[in-house]
Amino acid sequence: MAIVIQAHHPVTDQEARWCVSVAENYLRQSDLASFLWNELQRVPETLTIHVHHAGSKVIGNTWAPPAVGAVNSAGNITWNVNRTLTATEVVGDEPGLTTWQKFLAAFTPDKQALMSPAILLMHEMGHAYQFLSDQVVQEQGNSFQNRLNQALAGNKTVLLDLENINVNAIENTVANELSAKGSPEGIRWDYLKAKANA
Repeated sequence: MAIVIQAHHPVTDQEARWCVSVAENYLRQSDLASFLWNELQRVPETLTIHVHHAGSKVIGNTWAPPAVGAVNSAGNITWNVNRTLTATEVVGDEPGLTTWQKFLAAFTPDKQALMSPAILLMHEMGHAYQFLSDQVVQEQGNSFQNRLNQALAGNKTVLLDLENINVNAIENTVANELSAKGSPEGIRWDYLKAKANA
Protein backbone atom coordinates (compact mmCIF):
# COMPACT_ATOMS: atom_id res chain seq x y z
CA MET A 1 0.00 0.00 0.00
CA ALA A 2 1.42 3.37 -0.99
CA ILE A 3 -0.36 5.43 1.71
CA VAL A 4 1.36 5.48 5.09
CA ILE A 5 -0.28 7.02 8.16
CA GLN A 6 1.89 8.73 10.77
CA ALA A 7 0.34 9.82 14.10
CA HIS A 8 1.56 12.93 15.94
CA HIS A 9 1.04 13.44 19.68
CA PRO A 10 -1.55 13.48 21.19
CA VAL A 11 -2.98 11.27 18.42
CA THR A 12 -2.23 7.55 18.80
CA ASP A 13 -1.45 5.28 15.85
CA GLN A 14 -4.85 3.61 16.25
CA GLU A 15 -6.68 6.96 16.33
CA ALA A 16 -4.77 8.18 13.27
CA ARG A 17 -5.66 5.06 11.28
CA TRP A 18 -9.30 5.38 12.37
CA CYS A 19 -9.49 9.07 11.33
CA VAL A 20 -8.02 8.35 7.90
CA SER A 21 -10.33 5.34 7.49
CA VAL A 22 -13.42 7.41 8.33
CA ALA A 23 -12.32 10.14 5.91
CA GLU A 24 -11.64 7.55 3.20
CA ASN A 25 -15.06 5.91 3.61
CA TYR A 26 -16.75 9.31 3.47
CA LEU A 27 -14.79 10.47 0.43
CA ARG A 28 -15.37 7.23 -1.48
CA GLN A 29 -18.99 8.33 -1.95
CA SER A 30 -17.43 10.44 -4.71
CA ASP A 31 -16.40 8.60 -7.87
CA LEU A 32 -13.45 10.94 -8.41
CA ALA A 33 -12.24 10.66 -4.80
CA SER A 34 -12.54 6.87 -4.96
CA PHE A 35 -10.57 6.79 -8.21
CA LEU A 36 -7.83 9.08 -6.84
CA TRP A 37 -7.58 7.13 -3.58
CA ASN A 38 -7.20 3.87 -5.52
CA GLU A 39 -4.56 5.42 -7.77
CA LEU A 40 -2.56 6.73 -4.82
CA GLN A 41 -2.69 3.30 -3.16
CA ARG A 42 -1.50 1.39 -6.21
CA VAL A 43 1.53 3.50 -7.22
CA PRO A 44 4.98 2.42 -6.01
CA GLU A 45 5.63 5.84 -4.47
CA THR A 46 4.71 6.30 -0.81
CA LEU A 47 2.43 9.13 0.29
CA THR A 48 2.71 9.80 4.02
CA ILE A 49 -0.24 11.36 5.85
CA HIS A 50 0.83 12.99 9.12
CA VAL A 51 -2.26 13.11 11.34
CA HIS A 52 -2.53 15.95 13.88
CA HIS A 53 -5.22 16.90 16.41
CA ALA A 54 -5.01 20.64 17.12
CA GLY A 55 -7.06 23.80 16.87
CA SER A 56 -8.30 24.58 13.36
CA LYS A 57 -6.11 27.68 13.16
CA VAL A 58 -3.10 26.16 14.94
CA ILE A 59 -2.05 23.60 12.33
CA GLY A 60 -3.04 23.97 8.69
CA ASN A 61 -3.18 21.26 6.05
CA THR A 62 -0.36 21.02 3.54
CA TRP A 63 1.21 18.78 0.96
CA ALA A 64 5.00 18.94 0.71
CA PRO A 65 6.96 17.42 -2.16
CA PRO A 66 9.51 14.70 -1.47
CA ALA A 67 12.83 15.82 -0.07
CA VAL A 68 15.58 16.22 -2.65
CA GLY A 69 17.03 12.81 -3.34
CA ALA A 70 14.10 10.95 -1.78
CA VAL A 71 13.29 7.82 -3.73
CA ASN A 72 9.78 6.44 -4.29
CA SER A 73 8.02 9.23 -2.43
CA ALA A 74 4.83 11.08 -3.34
CA GLY A 75 5.48 13.62 -0.60
CA ASN A 76 4.00 14.30 2.82
CA ILE A 77 0.58 15.53 3.85
CA THR A 78 0.02 17.34 7.12
CA TRP A 79 -3.64 16.78 8.04
CA ASN A 80 -5.30 18.38 11.05
CA VAL A 81 -8.44 16.34 11.79
CA ASN A 82 -9.97 19.38 13.53
CA ARG A 83 -9.46 21.86 10.71
CA THR A 84 -12.52 23.06 8.86
CA LEU A 85 -12.91 25.98 6.49
CA THR A 86 -15.86 28.15 5.62
CA ALA A 87 -15.88 28.46 1.85
CA THR A 88 -17.41 31.40 0.05
CA GLU A 89 -18.86 30.51 -3.32
CA VAL A 90 -18.97 33.64 -5.44
CA VAL A 91 -21.41 32.51 -8.10
CA GLY A 92 -19.97 34.82 -10.75
CA ASP A 93 -16.50 33.26 -10.34
CA GLU A 94 -17.61 29.83 -11.59
CA PRO A 95 -15.55 28.91 -14.66
CA GLY A 96 -17.34 28.65 -17.97
CA LEU A 97 -20.17 31.11 -17.29
CA THR A 98 -21.56 33.03 -20.25
CA THR A 99 -21.63 36.82 -20.14
CA TRP A 100 -25.35 36.67 -19.37
CA GLN A 101 -24.84 34.20 -16.51
CA LYS A 102 -22.13 36.45 -15.07
CA PHE A 103 -24.52 39.39 -15.29
CA LEU A 104 -27.21 37.45 -13.44
CA ALA A 105 -24.68 36.27 -10.86
CA ALA A 106 -24.07 39.90 -9.90
CA PHE A 107 -27.57 39.83 -8.36
CA THR A 108 -27.08 36.51 -6.60
CA PRO A 109 -25.74 36.54 -3.04
CA ASP A 110 -22.56 34.64 -2.27
CA LYS A 111 -23.03 31.25 -0.63
CA GLN A 112 -21.10 30.18 2.44
CA ALA A 113 -20.75 26.58 3.55
CA LEU A 114 -18.47 24.42 5.66
CA MET A 115 -15.66 22.35 4.17
CA SER A 116 -15.06 19.19 6.21
CA PRO A 117 -11.66 17.91 7.33
CA ALA A 118 -12.12 15.04 4.84
CA ILE A 119 -12.52 17.33 1.81
CA LEU A 120 -9.45 19.25 2.99
CA LEU A 121 -7.52 15.97 3.10
CA MET A 122 -8.72 15.29 -0.46
CA HIS A 123 -7.38 18.69 -1.51
CA GLU A 124 -3.91 17.77 -0.26
CA MET A 125 -4.15 14.32 -1.88
CA GLY A 126 -4.98 16.18 -5.08
CA HIS A 127 -1.56 17.85 -4.92
CA ALA A 128 0.11 14.46 -4.53
CA TYR A 129 -1.83 13.24 -7.57
CA GLN A 130 -0.79 16.34 -9.54
CA PHE A 131 2.82 15.60 -8.65
CA LEU A 132 2.63 11.92 -9.62
CA SER A 133 0.72 12.65 -12.84
CA ASP A 134 3.44 15.08 -13.83
CA GLN A 135 5.97 12.27 -13.66
CA VAL A 136 4.11 10.57 -16.51
CA VAL A 137 3.23 13.52 -18.75
CA GLN A 138 5.43 16.60 -18.71
CA GLU A 139 4.92 19.61 -20.92
CA GLN A 140 8.18 21.29 -21.76
CA GLY A 141 8.70 24.20 -19.35
CA ASN A 142 5.14 24.03 -17.98
CA SER A 143 5.29 20.86 -15.91
CA PHE A 144 3.86 20.68 -12.42
CA GLN A 145 7.39 20.18 -11.08
CA ASN A 146 8.63 23.28 -12.89
CA ARG A 147 5.73 25.35 -11.56
CA LEU A 148 6.15 23.82 -8.09
CA ASN A 149 9.82 24.85 -8.10
CA GLN A 150 8.78 28.40 -9.03
CA ALA A 151 6.17 28.40 -6.23
CA LEU A 152 8.69 27.10 -3.68
CA ALA A 153 11.08 29.84 -4.78
CA GLY A 154 8.45 32.40 -3.77
CA ASN A 155 6.42 32.97 -6.92
CA LYS A 156 2.99 33.49 -5.34
CA THR A 157 1.19 33.81 -8.67
CA VAL A 158 2.34 30.34 -9.74
CA LEU A 159 1.51 28.95 -6.29
CA LEU A 160 -2.03 30.34 -6.51
CA ASP A 161 -2.40 28.92 -10.03
CA LEU A 162 -1.45 25.44 -8.76
CA GLU A 163 -3.91 25.75 -5.87
CA ASN A 164 -6.74 26.89 -8.15
CA ILE A 165 -6.15 24.02 -10.59
CA ASN A 166 -6.50 21.63 -7.67
CA VAL A 167 -9.56 23.46 -6.28
CA ASN A 168 -11.44 23.44 -9.57
CA ALA A 169 -10.36 20.09 -11.00
CA ILE A 170 -10.37 17.90 -7.89
CA GLU A 171 -11.71 19.56 -4.75
CA ASN A 172 -14.89 21.04 -6.27
CA THR A 173 -15.64 17.92 -8.30
CA VAL A 174 -15.43 15.76 -5.18
CA ALA A 175 -17.43 18.31 -3.14
CA ASN A 176 -20.18 18.39 -5.77
CA GLU A 177 -20.32 14.59 -5.95
CA LEU A 178 -20.54 14.37 -2.14
CA SER A 179 -23.25 17.04 -2.07
CA ALA A 180 -25.23 15.10 -4.69
CA LYS A 181 -25.08 12.07 -2.35
CA GLY A 182 -26.52 14.10 0.54
CA SER A 183 -23.27 15.19 2.19
CA PRO A 184 -23.07 18.95 1.55
CA GLU A 185 -19.61 20.45 1.20
CA GLY A 186 -18.61 24.05 0.66
CA ILE A 187 -17.50 25.18 -2.79
CA ARG A 188 -14.98 27.87 -3.63
CA TRP A 189 -13.96 28.83 -7.15
CA ASP A 190 -10.87 30.59 -5.85
CA TYR A 191 -8.44 29.04 -3.36
CA LEU A 192 -8.37 32.24 -1.31
CA LYS A 193 -12.16 32.24 -0.79
CA ALA A 194 -12.08 30.14 2.39
CA LYS A 195 -11.30 30.94 5.99
CA ALA A 196 -10.28 28.66 8.85
CA ASN A 197 -12.86 28.22 11.59
CA ALA A 198 -11.96 28.62 15.27
